[in-house]
Amino acid sequence: SITPSFVSPHSYFSKRAKILDGSIVMHGCTINAGVKIKRNCIINSSALIEHESIIGSNCHISTGVKINGNCLVGDGTFIGSGSVIFEGLDIKPYSIIPAGSIVNQNFLKAFNEKNNE
Repeated sequence: SITPSFVSPHSYFSKRAKILDGSIVMHGCTINAGVKIKRNCIINSSALIEHESIIGSNCHISTGVKINGNCLVGDGTFIGSGSVIFEGLDIKPYSIIPAGSIVNQNFLKAFNEKNNE
């Protein structure tokens, strides 16, 4: 069965943004034009996702995260509270970005690869 998406009435969701089945946008979020949120995502309270960014399926964007424009967040990624992702970056699928991180270059290493070096 398909779980419908939910956007809090206490958030801003651009008419030019898209959200797919099973995803939720919580209170205080700002989702700007051209953003695409794929399936089964949680966009937690007060997160900001700027223009033309894509959030892959099964992602968790924690409270207060700022994702600047033209970013690609790979499937299954977790971004911890208060993190900032600079404009135009790609985050590899299944990455774990700790709370309070400043990501200013492409995040190419998934957490699971750490033990394989």
